[in-house]
Parts: sequence; C-alpha cells; structure tokens
Amino acid sequence: MDHTLEVEPKRAIPPKGEFTVVEHAIATPLKTAKAFGIDIPATLLSRANKVIELRCCLLRCISLLLALSGGWWMSTIPPLLRANQTSLERAENDASDPTRTSETLVLTRLLVRHSCQFEGLLDERSVLESGFPRREVPTSPSDANGRNAIGRHYTLNKTDSPFVPVSPSAGRARGHAGSFGRNEGVLLMVRKTRPEPGDPAAGNGILSRRLFLEGTIVVGATGAGLSRGSAEPLTVQPWMKVPGRGFEGYGQPSPFESKVVKVFPPPPNPAGVGASRTPLHMLEGMITPSGLHFERSHSGVPEIDPAQHRLLIHGLVKRPLVFTVEALSRYPMQSRIAFIECGGNSQALNAPQAQPLNVAAIHGLLGCAEWTGVRFSTLLDEAGIEPEARWVIAEGADAAAMSRSIPLTKAMDDALVCLYQNGERVRPSNGYPVRLLLPGFEGNMNVKWLRRLKLIAGPAMTKDETSKYTILLKDEKAWQFVFPIEVKSVITRPSPGLALRGPGFYEISGLAWSGNGSIRQVDVSADGGRSWAPAALQGPILPKAPVRFRAAWQWNGGPAVLQSRATDDTGMVQPTRAQFADERGLRGVYHYNAIASWRIDEMGEASNVYA
Repeated sequence: MDHTLEVEPKRAIPPKGEFTVVEHAIATPLKTAKAFGIDIPATLLSRANKVIELRCCLLRCISLLLALSGGWWMSTIPPLLRANQTSLERAENDASDPTRTSETLVLTRLLVRHSCQFEGLLDERSVLESGFPRREVPTSPSDANGRNAIGRHYTLNKTDSPFVPVSPSAGRARGHAGSFGRNEGVLLMVRKTRPEPGDPAAGNGILSRRLFLEGTIVVGATGAGLSRGSAEPLTVQPWMKVPGRGFEGYGQPSPFESKVVKVFPPPPNPAGVGASRTPLHMLEGMITPSGLHFERSHSGVPEIDPAQHRLLIHGLVKRPLVFTVEALSRYPMQSRIAFIECGGNSQALNAPQAQPLNVAAIHGLLGCAEWTGVRFSTLLDEAGIEPEARWVIAEGADAAAMSRSIPLTKAMDDALVCLYQNGERVRPSNGYPVRLLLPGFEGNMNVKWLRRLKLIAGPAMTKDETSKYTILLKDEKAWQFVFPIEVKSVITRPSPGLALRGPGFYEISGLAWSGNGSIRQVDVSADGGRSWAPAALQGPILPKAPVRFRAAWQWNGGPAVLQSRATDDTGMVQPTRAQFADERGLRGVYHYNAIASWRIDEMGEASNVYA
C-alpha cells in the first residue's frame, strides 16, 4: 500500500521554474504514521539502523554516478554526503534512545520513476548557508505546524528565489512517498512539474491537453443529455421489431445525415463553373470522404470514357510516350495521404469587414484523401529527360483545357499520377480517370483529367498562372509562382452553426496543415490571442497532410474568442491577421493563411470576427 507522508521542505536553489518535492527520508513519529492507517510491525523498529544504512549506500551510489557526469553535479556531492551522514547519525541517536524507540520509525523510500526529470539533488544546509531569503506561505493548519506535504507544487519566485507552497494536497494527489519529521540536513529531490489533467493552461477556460494525451475521463463534463444510472429501461424502438432493408451495390450515408453535403451557393457563372466546398465542420478525423471532397471546375465536370482516354508525355524528352489508363494501371503504384487546398481558400477573410459565414463557406476549399498512383518520376524516367528541361506543362481534358507550369524538380520529387482516391477510382469531380497530385502545392496545380505533360525549358505563362493564382501585394506588386501552401489552421468545432448548449466542458477541435512539411504544434486561445495553450495532436502526423488537433475548454457562459495557431516543422508560424496584412496587404485573393477567429456569445452562438 502506497502512502503519502509529509515533510517540511524549507528552501532550495533549483533552476527557475516550477518544481515538486518527490523524495525525502528522515525519522517519523510512530503515532503520526498510525494516523495515516499504517500498521508498523514491532520487528521493523529494530531494523531501523539497517534501513538507514541501505539508504545511505544507495544515495552514495547515486551521488557517485552523478559525479561521473561532471559539471555542476560535482558541487553537489559534498553536501549530499554530509546530509546523508547527518541523517544517519541522528537516526542512530533516535534509535538508541530508550525513551524514543517505541515512538520512532525510520521509513526510507527512494522514489525513482521513468517519468521524473530530476533537475538536481539539493541539500537544505547548503541553501541555509547561501543567504537566500526565506518566505513560507501557510496554506493549511498542518502548514502552520511546520509540516508540508511531499509532492507539493512550488513556484520559484523570480526575485528572491524562495520556494512558495501553492497546493497543499498535490503530494497526496500524485501519490509521492516520504516521511514526517523536522531535520536541518534533509535531502530533497526536485523535478519540474507538469500541469495536471483539468488544470487551466490558458485564459478563459482552456485546460491542459493532458486530458487527451493521457485519456483522462472528465466526470459529468457534458451534463445535459446524459441519463442517470438509475433511469428507466430502454424502449424497444420500431426498427427492432421488423427486418431491415437488404443489400445494395454501393453504400450510401444514412438519410439522417442528409445535411452533411458539400455547399455551393448559386454562382453568377454558367453551371459547373465555380466550386463546391467541403463541410469541414461536419466531419471528423483527417480524411475527407470522396463524395464530400471539394471541387473546383473551370468548365464543368467532363464525362470521360477511360477506354478512350490517353496521357501523352512529350517535349524535351528522348522518347515521347502515350499511355492508356489500363497501361498506367500496370505500373508499380504508391499511396500517400495528402491534402489539396485551392489557392483561393479563405479569401473571404480579405474583406474589410468580417462576413457572417461558416467554416465551409470560408475554409471549405480543402480536402484530404489517400491518393494512389504511379510516381511521376517513373514515367519521366521511361521517357528520358533532355538536359535543358526545367519545367513541365500539365494540361487537363476539360473544355477549358486548364493548364499549369510545374517545376521539374517537383515532378521528380513526390508527385503522383493518380488513379485512386480513398481506395476507389478517382471521382469524376476530382479528375477521373487520371489526375495529378503535387503534395503541398496549391490546388490548381494538381491538374484534373490529366491528358498531356510537356517538358519545356521555362514556364509557359498560361492564363491560370498570370491573370490568376498570383499574389497581389500592397505595394502594387505581385508574387508569381508561389506554389506551396503556407502553414495554416482552423477550428471546426465550435464554429458558426454549431451552438453550445450551456456552460460546461467542451472540446475545441480543428485541422492544421502545411505545404512545406509536417505540423509540429498547434496552440489554442479562448481570449482572442492574449494567452495560448498547446493542443493535443491526433496522429498520424504526416508531411503535407492535415492534423486533427483537440483542446479541452471549460466554458463559463461568458463571451469568448476562439483562435488556433499552427507551427510547422520548418519553424513557420501562422501569422495574425495584422501581421499578414502588414506583409502583403489585403488586396489579394490567394494564399490567405492568417489566424481565424470565432466569437462565442452568451447564448453559445459562434460568429466570424476579426480579432
């Protein structure tokens, strides 16, 4: 049985930060041990000296090992041995005193856990001699008696560097071991503390991400909608009384999920020209179902017969080649999970005033799938590349013959000529029967209905890389050929249209992605960016693929502004809207990646705001 006993840590000199006392060994009064329900065998009293000797041997061994590492540990060895000897001598005196033998028990426990990151072994006597001022803040009656709990959370003051106790029950909660008593030469081990699950991690109710990392259960978190354990038996529903429907050739969503559909407001353009958007706020995980993947069409979706479709590779190659779909299917294939985002996604946030739009309307030109196909480099190697080739023109088979110039280095890197999307043939709206995948590059370059690949010496300056898909700047200039999607994130829940049902515990969830690599960290804020806390990232964390992040939030029913801020493994941090505007201005349409904000009002309704 593991008991937490108390100790009186006075002062120490650890590095600046937060620490917890995790081990202490001195004499403890027998009556106090019994008060904690610890039965002390009489035979154990006579063995006190042996226990003390064993403890001293262990600590001397640890001191010797630490000494071998050199550095600042060397200055710690003499105080350690001195503290050990002092504890041993006093314990021996206590054990030899016939008036105290029946009341004194020496308990020793060396707490070594793999999760402990020990910052140092600190001798109280050396601290007393250091001249640091002492300040103790009693927080309970037991503190007034000079007894402080093992494992108590301490904050090191930055000005005068004392230990200040701030949580009288932290040691019992963590189950650390120790013993009672008061002693001048005690040995303390300290380690940096982490926030406990459910502890505040940022302002306005953001809680520690350890709720998700450690799978901690929040009892009664949601409140409304839960049934009591003593509720009446479940009702036998009508669908349990008759057989269900039979099999079908291709499964469809439940009719009760009819609202989970792509959105496309009536465009001023001809039918099929424009975009339909992914309902990100209605989905979970990182994969977008094929039927809900956004689409962008310049002249509608063509009906292509795969038996008649051909893919041509020509230009600066040694052997021009023509492939049928069946021939492509016979090449070795690879699969990868990657996002595709239209370069114009989130352009609504360039407007001078925040628009009353939801996640899909603002950020819905994003989708992620498992794409399967032939490596672009395999086909180019077979055709043979001429030395002067630097670019590739990719052209689609739609009525617009949409085409883009692609750097040859990207084609030879991680590009795929895709035939499959999420395990089935690519959907017509996403490029059936063959499409190009350029992981991380803006969506328009991932040419759909791929029919022609021409190797050239320089970019072709097509209409879709001159009049469109260039980044206008505030100084009347423009960036051209900015291909990778910059680091970005968005909170999908809570969000407009998904109202909160009263104060309580909620999960903040969203997606983060970067065309330059993997997501390293996502921070969340509930106070408009005044304070931030790291969110939990749900694996797998893959390069050029979105990551689902989650954060715990205790909403108090008051106003809040929710934000997320992503950082990728190149060190790029998602900018604020002010930073974005200062660098580029707000004249452009493409590559908007600034932090987005949802305001939560007292009724639990979310709305798009600029913060």
